[in-house]
Amino acid sequence: MLALALPAAADEPRPDLGVRAKEAVFASLDVNGDGYVSRREAARHAGVARGFDAADEDRDGRLSPLEFSRIAVNRSDQPGPYKASIRA
Repeated sequence: MLALALPAAADEPRPDLGVRAKEAVFASLDVNGDGYVSRREAARHAGVARGFDAADEDRDGRLSPLEFSRIAVNRSDQPGPYKASIRA
């Protein structure tokens, strides 16, 4: 029985680790929980702060999850939980 179940499990889609990690960074930066990362919130992360203007396509002064997803975020220069590298 178990041998029959293994191939099916291998075919199941797995969420991309980079996407999940980037979503976690977004959530950690969205301090007020409004679903956006403001310029002030972005300042907590050097890579996001550097890419903020280019990513803010609608120029509203905040990053939506879609805008944020387009930033290549290198977290290696950040303390604590920001010790991994993320690329879009």
